[in-house]
Amino acid sequence: MSELPDALQRLIDREGIRDALYRYARGIDRLDVELFRTVFWEDGGFEDGIVEGTARDFIPSLIGDTVRNTFAATQHFISNIRIDFDAPGTASTECYFLAHHQLNPGEALLNALLGPRRMIEMGGDYSRPHELTIAGRYLDRFEKRGDEWRILKRRFVCEWTSCSPDSGLGREGFAQVMKLWGSRDQNDPSYRQ
Repeated sequence: MSELPDALQRLIDREGIRDALYRYARGIDRLDVELFRTVFWEDGGFEDGIVEGTARDFIPSLIGDTVRNTFAATQHFISNIRIDFDAPGTASTECYFLAHHQLNPGEALLNALLGPRRMIEMGGDYSRPHELTIAGRYLDRFEKRGDEWRILKRRFVCEWTSCSPDSGLGREGFAQVMKLWGSRDQNDPSYRQ
């Protein structure tokens, strides 16, 4: 009987960690800087070189400029979440991600993200958007401070990537029947539920 409170706390902790992982996806896809700030501890950050420095330093530029100027749209999916509690107040997690990106047009940007050889193989049209899909895993070190779980360190493991010229319908064809469209800000329908 005395194990029930510990087991219940473990479930609450797991949900707190899952919630932080989902806030990451929503924060980056909606370009919501304030929400994204709730994912990492200010003294935490990435260990993989995608961005450098602490969360307090890189979040405004990552969400405010880099993601907005590089991608016309993004959508991140998180699944297969494994959580290992290392000690009271710390956990290591592994979760799978699938991230779809619509890249803005431009020679320098597309060469940097897709590579000049791949751009030539796809016809070399720098005037149109391209799609980039990345599949991988996030390896995170979580820390609990007070009652809140946030990421202290994140590492990316890339499994595969795929790219192509943008093949979307935009808002033509079938897309015309859709009544709600997402936006990359707080005009998104999810903010008005």
